[in-house]
Amino acid sequence: MEKIEFLAAKNGSLSCKYDGKALHSLYNPDNEGERFASSIIADFNPKIITLIEPCIGYCIPHIKKIFPDAKIAVIHIHKDFIQYDKEADYSFLFEDSLEFETKYFEAFGEEAVYSTLFINWEPAAKCFSKETEQVWKSIKNILNKAVSILYTHDFFAKRWIKNSIKISSNIKQTAILPKIKSPVVITASGPSLTSSIPSLKKYRNKFFLIAVSSSLSVLDNYGITPDLVISTDGGFWAKKHLETLLKENIPLALSCEGNCPTKILTQNPVIPLIFSDGIESTILKKITDCTLKAERNGTVSGTAVELALSLTDKDVFCFGLDLFAGKGKQHADPNIIENSNQIKDCKINSKETRINQSRFNAGSLKIYETWFETRTEPKWTRCFRVSKKGELKNQLGKIQDIDISDFENLIKNLENYTYNVQTKNISGDYKKTISNFIKNTDYQTWKKFAFPLDSISIEKSKNIQDKEKLENKIKLEIDNFIKSLEKIYNA
Repeated sequence: MEKIEFLAAKNGSLSCKYDGKALHSLYNPDNEGERFASSIIADFNPKIITLIEPCIGYCIPHIKKIFPDAKIAVIHIHKDFIQYDKEADYSFLFEDSLEFETKYFEAFGEEAVYSTLFINWEPAAKCFSKETEQVWKSIKNILNKAVSILYTHDFFAKRWIKNSIKISSNIKQTAILPKIKSPVVITASGPSLTSSIPSLKKYRNKFFLIAVSSSLSVLDNYGITPDLVISTDGGFWAKKHLETLLKENIPLALSCEGNCPTKILTQNPVIPLIFSDGIESTILKKITDCTLKAERNGTVSGTAVELALSLTDKDVFCFGLDLFAGKGKQHADPNIIENSNQIKDCKINSKETRINQSRFNAGSLKIYETWFETRTEPKWTRCFRVSKKGELKNQLGKIQDIDISDFENLIKNLENYTYNVQTKNISGDYKKTISNFIKNTDYQTWKKFAFPLDSISIEKSKNIQDKEKLENKIKLEIDNFIKSLEKIYNA
């Protein structure tokens, strides 16, 4: 990228050029910035106004006056302008698209992104046309991700709240995890898990073992008992994966999204995973203080690793964390889904055809892989992915890939550890507790957490009549929703 030329405008203010083309007025850049700000039209109330390469940023203070409730973010294409964004609330340098998309999304989250106004500073957009085009491609990806998450949240929000009440109404005991002073091993259900089984069995007493629910059937088949099982999936198969727990009294870390058999809720120690300060988390905290703070993630493996890194300051080793579509099966054996699917295999729809279809429809694996690739915090240097040499074909950012023999060398001389997980009975009149909470929760809270998209639409809208119409619709739906909740805890 060519050098920026800074020079004095006619009124004495600083201006600049790029490749002989002015990026600001050469007469009065501040007036130019004010005119630009006054020309901005927004048909909604933005939470964030993001400027794509505003250069020296003369327009920023004027935009703040016009939109006092909005935060100002800038995306710099050229690093020479970073020193001039002191008036902005947030600043990003666009170099690597994937890294930028991750940092931007993590800075704001889906709700704020959904309520963001993105604007070009046109002189820079013309000079840096190719770079600006790449920025807009990344913005499209960010918006698509925000919309996907919001629509998912909106679709499942009421189910999550109902699940929280189901969990709270049925768990009889929870558990208190000790401080983990050993390494932590996490098992996912990728095919590479199978080749690691001998090492896991041999050194089982050297580490704390967290099993992602889909890997539970594999561990059970080889006689390996985890210290903790984690489940965050609300789908049908998530419930089937957990049925293995009916055999043993292993603690289960369960999110409000998690689909879990009622018998396990009443039989096993259940530790609620708390993702946020939403209604569903508040309900669970009303029943027990034995909860675990966790990070919501598209893949349960991501949540498991984040949790493990928070529970110990030792290394975390991941087995079966393949996250790519191979030529063969997508899961280690035995797998509940595979066992069910193969019953339907026949000459017309063969096993090979089914496996090939799953390989070509493995877009979610790429999403999960990308999430791991973009972890940049220092703690991720404590995370290792273990497999047989040459078995995995991808890389996961800061997570180091090591061979099974390296894993054995790292842990074989460690002390043996025995974890006595302390259980705690749930006491008190939980039905009365839940009932009082539901009755005392105000309308605005229900609206925000049970109807997130409608809530955002009301905040964004400038039309008073539309707002009132939507408010009346939500009030009626909330009344009906509360009645459905009462049926759950009174069942």
